Amino acid sequence: MKRNNIYIFILISLFTVIFFSCEQYGSIQGTIEDKELGIPIEGVTVYVDSNEFSAESNTNGIFNLYNIPAGTHELTFVKEGYITIKHEITVDGQKTTFVEAFMEISFPTVLTGETTEIKQSIATFHGNILDIGGSPITAYGHVWSVLKHPAIGDT
Repeated sequence: MKRNNIYIFILISLFTVIFFSCEQYGSIQGTIEDKELGIPIEGVTVYVDSNEFSAESNTNGIFNLYNIPAGTHELTFVKEGYITIKHEITVDGQKTTFVEAFMEISFPTVLTGETTEIKQSIATFHGNILDIGGSPITAYGHVWSVLKHPAIGDT
């Protein structure tokens, strides 16, 4: 009888250790869109807890992260030309957590100075680029337009 009790105790102990040592994992699925245009953004890198896990959004703006430990995590969304955003989420074990993210374009900040010369087709003034807006500057120039975000190609 004592021997059976020892076996039962060992089995219960073993089961308890195995059950409580198994960490639960879930997954994260989401979509990323341009906040102003409402279109999917391809190539956004999504990091979980500062690079521990990462994924990249596809042409439909969809990303998937698998085998994420259950608990609270911080997602970071990064893409050149967009403002980096962060979301705090809670992952439940053996479930998929859904996330929607909306990113804004990051425009350069330019401080323009006084105009020093105006001619029929040219104006000369000085300025300073204070922030490149997350994208490399490939050309410098001046654009005059009535559009909200003018570009060199606008007509």
